[in-house]
Amino acid sequence: MVQGGTHRSLGREGYGGYLEPGKGQPWHPFTKEPRGGQPPPTGPYRGRGPRGYRRSDEALYEEICERMTRHPGLDATDFEVLVDDGDVTLIGTVEDRAQKRIAEEVAEQVSGVRNVANHLTVQSARHRTGTAEKAAGMPEGALVRTDR
Repeated sequence: MVQGGTHRSLGREGYGGYLEPGKGQPWHPFTKEPRGGQPPPTGPYRGRGPRGYRRSDEALYEEICERMTRHPGLDATDFEVLVDDGDVTLIGTVEDRAQKRIAEEVAEQVSGVRNVANHLTVQSARHRTGTAEKAAGMPEGALVRTDR
């Protein structure tokens, strides 16, 4: 065992992880998320990188999209994420206000994001149906018989 640092453990899953020093908490090597539902370690220097370091817009975009895809309370299929110089813009529609707030919070929590402009609109199921009707060549609000 390595003293005073982080070391790799093979773990039960077979592909290993990282152990938090002194606690033995396994960490997923790719997502950097703890296994077992524990919060990530905190300390006085967490989030403080080298002078002049900034994450690229591509890296921010990838992490935001991954987190939104994994979030169980968010359907991100009808909106876009744009990143420019660390500023994030969310454009499109969501089903309800809760999802609008979740999307903004997920983007804000990514390290390196400077600002989030949330231009998501809440669109009811009736309006989404109207969009599908337009795509099918039917007039908006048309009734469709399903009893045949």
